[in-house]
Amino acid sequence: MLRFTATHDKCASFAKQNLPRLAKKYRALFFAFIKFARLFDNIAAYFCYIKLLQSAEFELKF
Repeated sequence: MLRFTATHDKCASFAKQNLPRLAKKYRALFFAFIKFARLFDNIAAYFCYIKLLQSAEFELKF
């Protein structure tokens, strides 16, 4: 669970750090990028969750 949270936090902090910088460069694409960033964050969380389940399954087997 800690691994999942740490990875998800990294994804979120990366998006927060880079959103303002990219917004200044691409004002026209700002809203589209926010939607993409949210989608990417959800996808990243989904894959982190899948990895968490796989590792939990592996730990249960052995």
